[in-house]
Amino acid sequence: MKGIRALAYVVSGVGVGLLAWVSLLVPPAIRPLVAVERRRLALLGRPVPPDARVTWRDVAHVGLLATVLLAANVVGTAVAVALPILLLVMSLTGEPGPLLVFPLVVVLAVGWGVVRVVASGAGWVADSLLRPGTLTRSRSSPRPAGCR
Repeated sequence: MKGIRALAYVVSGVGVGLLAWVSLLVPPAIRPLVAVERRRLALLGRPVPPDARVTWRDVAHVGLLATVLLAANVVGTAVAVALPILLLVMSLTGEPGPLLVFPLVVVLAVGWGVVRVVASGAGWVADSLLRPGTLTRSRSSPRPAGCR
């Protein structure tokens, strides 16, 4: 997963998470939001799941987008975007000046790590819930011994 694509996925996840709140209040908006979320998986290099009718898994994913994934995306965006910009502005305008360059480099490195973890985790959750058949065992797979 490329860093810029992961950053785009996390930052856009904040907006999508806020729209998820709206779609939970207005249920007909769930279908277009899930369609957008399926296409966002392409940012992570994952194949886009096919569009289908809205199922419980889509609604569960929208609920996660509005809560847990929104919080993770906000933290990732804050650490990777807002904090480095704040440190850069402080180093250019404040008294310590060049002394803030080292913390800026550390924050950028940590921010990229946080973004990659958040993006891969959120992508895995989205892929697991939005791709048909990923959470269920195939009926054609062999059953363990002793099971009928």
